[in-house]
Amino acid sequence: LNLGLVLAKRAAVRGSVLRSRPLEEKASLAQRFIRECLPLFERGVLKASVDRVFEMDEIKEAQLAMERNENIGKLIVRIGS
Repeated sequence: LNLGLVLAKRAAVRGSVLRSRPLEEKASLAQRFIRECLPLFERGVLKASVDRVFEMDEIKEAQLAMERNENIGKLIVRIGS
């Protein structure tokens, strides 16, 4: 996120959590994400930021890295080969 560009355009960044939302609203948002966002990932318009990939036997290290806020992006735990 280029904060300089956000400031220059006088834009705003807002966040929200779903924890307190009703189940029906969560389901509706999940369906909308599938419909509107997944195709953008499939075409490469959006990309997930992956910090590191851990093997299943390194899951404790992955947990510790997350607890220490060492990652910028997703921590992936590979299951199987």
